[in-house]
Amino acid sequence: MRRVAPGYPLVARQGLAALLTHAGIHVLASVGGGAALLREAALTRPDVVILDVRMPPSFSDEGIGTALALRQRFPGIGVLVLSTYAEPAWVRRLTGHVPSAVGYLLKDRVGNVERLTDALHTIAAGGIVIDEDVIARITPPASVLDRLTARQVEVLSLVAEGRSNQAISDALGMSVRTAEVHVAAILRDLDIPDEPSWNRRVLAALAYLNPHRGA
Repeated sequence: MRRVAPGYPLVARQGLAALLTHAGIHVLASVGGGAALLREAALTRPDVVILDVRMPPSFSDEGIGTALALRQRFPGIGVLVLSTYAEPAWVRRLTGHVPSAVGYLLKDRVGNVERLTDALHTIAAGGIVIDEDVIARITPPASVLDRLTARQVEVLSLVAEGRSNQAISDALGMSVRTAEVHVAAILRDLDIPDEPSWNRRVLAALAYLNPHRGA
């Protein structure tokens, strides 16, 4: 059971809290602004915090700034940002500063309880979950990804969405074994070392989202 703390407009917070509670997620608190969310996180230390991109006072991109501040103060807390917009620049800013236990989903996905809870569990475990519509809008520039084949880049984009090898095989119509082979080749070709203390799939996802990091 994962513990979450949503920072979200009131009506949406109430609906989201009810949805998560029904799905077996322990909702610790529900607050309406960045400062309140940071205070609540200090008190309750949730596994994951859910934020809206647009938060007071200006309702522009305060949610991203709050997510960065949250992780700077509390490195062990995961963050899931919800947005109406498939905005690659926000995702790159977020993942550029928060390299693990992070997610960005469109609000349309909130109604899919299984998708939402899977994302929360992945983030709580240190993974990355990026909405497929955002991934579709990202065209990685010339970078370390030039080492990969077109098929490998396609597989890597699904890794960045937080998909398992089984989910990758289902999406691309290949066997799980073939998906495993592609992922292993991607990790090798991106020179991601096999270190027990590192999540190699997270590092691969970051290479896709922020390709010049490893260039």
